Amino acid sequence: MKSVVYLVFNNQAILLKNVLKEKEPFLHRIPAFRYKMISFILEKYSSPFMFAEPDKDSVNFYKNYGFKIVSLGEKYLGVERFQCILKS
Repeated sequence: MKSVVYLVFNNQAILLKNVLKEKEPFLHRIPAFRYKMISFILEKYSSPFMFAEPDKDSVNFYKNYGFKIVSLGEKYLGVERFQCILKS
């Protein structure tokens, strides 16, 4: 499976729509890749905010990176989503 990054830009924020989808045995590399990718995006594109909307499997990565986390509840049937906001 390939890595995919989907970003939405506007004058006020960067929205990360999809960071990475990978299957074993690459899962041990995902946090380092995500960290470097977010750092690169923040350096390359000046924006006061970055947003992401992960599920519970990915939310701890964003929390550890410094994003503020707010639960959106069960946005999709059986899937809790979180709003993650990072001020740069």
